[in-house]
Amino acid sequence: DLWPNLLFAAKRKNVPIVLLNASTPPLGVFGFLSLWFRKSLFQTIQYWTFVDSQAANAWESSMDQASAGYVTGNPRLDRVLRRVEEVEKNGQIANLIRQWAPAKEQIIIGGSTWPKDEMLLLDTFQYLRKDFPKLRLILVPHEPAADHLRDLERELGLRKFSSVKFSMLEQKPNSDADILIVDARGHLTEMYGYAT
Repeated sequence: DLWPNLLFAAKRKNVPIVLLNASTPPLGVFGFLSLWFRKSLFQTIQYWTFVDSQAANAWESSMDQASAGYVTGNPRLDRVLRRVEEVEKNGQIANLIRQWAPAKEQIIIGGSTWPKDEMLLLDTFQYLRKDFPKLRLILVPHEPAADHLRDLERELGLRKFSSVKFSMLEQKPNSDADILIVDARGHLTEMYGYAT
């Protein structure tokens, strides 16, 4: 989205304007009219990044002569592909999770949780375990700092829940812990796949 007031104010103050991830502009009569009406906005942009060379060529006529453009690829697509590669590489993570909670067991996941979220989830988990004794919980704290993890483990102990940290699964792959605490960043997207 291009916000005219913001762009013109930035230009007046000589603040560089960068447009990231430009894809092919709208096509057809309405697309042409839209581009024509907004040409002055595009002229304020000094640096462009494009998802591919086709997009770069399509936007060239709308760019200011002095602006620079770079084909950097599609960050969304690149990120998804990188994630797929990581998941394939980390097949061992899937094996560890399956050993911790076999396929027949139900799993709830709390992703990017804060302490208040965790207390609510633990109350709910405690309640659900009455009807589903094999239910498991994966907690992925938003901030997996050592002091927070220590407090969380203390709370689990008070509630009589057993837990294992994600970093320890390799040493204890067959752990029958009720709760898995993910104590490392970068695994949340992958973890969602194990939730019932």
